Amino acid sequence: MAVTGKRGVGIPTILLHDGEGTIVSIEMKTGETYRGLLDETEDNMNCVMKDAVRTDINGNTTQVEQVYLRGSQILFIVFPDIYPLQLGVDALVECTLKHAPMFKRVKMWKKHKGAIPTLGQGGVGGGAPRGQAAAIIRKAQERRGGF
Repeated sequence: MAVTGKRGVGIPTILLHDGEGTIVSIEMKTGETYRGLLDETEDNMNCVMKDAVRTDINGNTTQVEQVYLRGSQILFIVFPDIYPLQLGVDALVECTLKHAPMFKRVKMWKKHKGAIPTLGQGGVGGGAPRGQAAAIIRKAQERRGGF
């Protein structure tokens, strides 16, 4: 399991999700390039782009309203500088990743020593479990002869 979540996704996947809503360039294994608004992403790198410009190997461009790109066919993705920097080139990568939104989860993980509190279980929202979580816990306790 990764530090970044329960599903075990890695840093590249989380950066991909953080890039939703920005203008990106995606190059495919076939040599085609797409540049447009990254609308949706999936953990397997499948992407949906809107208002994209498709450039083929010969340099011909085509405007596409919406395009679905299969993750296994993506060669690389170019993201914009998400975080404004006023530093030298040496500190560029370190600072850009240091302030990425995904690292808030890592800081929470370190702060709570791996047991990140969840909503409805005495964590961030505080209090006891409610709703379906409370019913599941109550039934488990009844089966064990507790409370």
